[in-house]
Amino acid sequence: MLLVIMATCLLAGCSSHQRYEPGCLRINIGTEPPSLDWHATTDSTSFDVIANIMVGLSQYRSDLSCAPCLAESWDVLDGGKRYVFHLRKDARWTDGKPVTAYDFEYAWRRLCDPKTGASYANFLYDVVNAAEINSKQISDLSQLGAHALDERTFEVRLKKPAAYFIYLTAHCVCYPMRRDVVEKHGERWTEPGNIITNGPFVLARWQHEYKIELKANKEYFEGPPGVERIKMFMVPEQSTAFALFENDQLDYVDNRSLSTADIDRMRSSPAFRSVPLLRANYLGFNISKKPFGDARVRRAFSMAIDKSIFPKILRRGEMPMQSWVPQPLQARLIKAGTTGGVNLSKTGSHDTGKSAGNGAPESASGIEYWHDAPDFDPQAARALLAQSGFPEGKNFPQVDLLYMNREDSRLVVESIQAQLKKNLGVSISLVNQELKVYFVTRKKDPPPLFRATWGADFPDAETFM
Repeated sequence: MLLVIMATCLLAGCSSHQRYEPGCLRINIGTEPPSLDWHATTDSTSFDVIANIMVGLSQYRSDLSCAPCLAESWDVLDGGKRYVFHLRKDARWTDGKPVTAYDFEYAWRRLCDPKTGASYANFLYDVVNAAEINSKQISDLSQLGAHALDERTFEVRLKKPAAYFIYLTAHCVCYPMRRDVVEKHGERWTEPGNIITNGPFVLARWQHEYKIELKANKEYFEGPPGVERIKMFMVPEQSTAFALFENDQLDYVDNRSLSTADIDRMRSSPAFRSVPLLRANYLGFNISKKPFGDARVRRAFSMAIDKSIFPKILRRGEMPMQSWVPQPLQARLIKAGTTGGVNLSKTGSHDTGKSAGNGAPESASGIEYWHDAPDFDPQAARALLAQSGFPEGKNFPQVDLLYMNREDSRLVVESIQAQLKKNLGVSISLVNQELKVYFVTRKKDPPPLFRATWGADFPDAETFM
């Protein structure tokens, strides 16, 4: 998938552009972040905010390698089964207190604690006793293989070596957390005035459903950021957001703010950029709801949808995929000499949200993925549907397809609806929900069908598998 962005000239030397708000970067994040608690949230909108106000043990370079951040260095010991992180002395929380290894110890225990209900708890399953604690086999959180040896030394013990582990330490869910702040403010600990952070920006204002404002952290250990303030607006309508950009009321827009008409019109603009992403959009089935408990029905649906149509609809250079792991990461797997159990015989050319069941086949959650999807074949699809008791779609129950309230998502699901009607004789209803409501629905009672997205958490095939 490609990310399309447009940005006005913001850097020093671009004097031809009269900035509307000097020292301020104005962007559109599209919707209200469901949460700024990095253990409670699963979506990229929330992470876009969190990653500007928080940092972790490591951080990504432009080549996607991990560089030191809060940890000035680390040792990899015992054949890759033990990591010892040495924290820097000058890292401070926004209230002036030092960032310590005990903040990581508390945060990682909280992430694994089943009482937290974190969807990302499995992120730490390579850590000794993490899976057992999260599944309530072990009740003592201190048994987690992640300990503060002293204020500046954090030790992590793994069950087995994991080449991708260091990537996890750069991700939002592995950031440190202040126990005193969480316990003092409860569910409101992430509100401005309550939240204590350690990153280049500080949460200054949160006008729910309208705007988040960040201000520069003058005491950030790497130095103050390049702009004094960021304003993150929540405009869900892509055409409206792009009109604000053209009217000089936004400085930067991406896929969340570009309709297909805008893309075609602005493609030749010097402000236009197209950037590849490790992100897959997919149609999910709730196999606990009829008729999708029958694998023949699921396969019929997959074979009745021509994925090559979607890039033509969206016009952003997307690539139809035949496998769950994107081709660039498949190439890395093949180079490494392992497929991890994924069939790599076929290759494909990851709003964005994440919720329960992402990244691996898991029948218990009612969600299933094919690692190697069947080809488009309407005739074979109709035969499978007939075998399952619905010849030409007759007597097929009415089902809803849930999708996030975005214009580009609507274009895709309308195409799916039309293709299923044409190729299978099946009628489905489309239901759209705002991001926060969508995730609640996905988690509590997923509908028979839903359109969703999985974006890579780190540059390794493991994040998809």
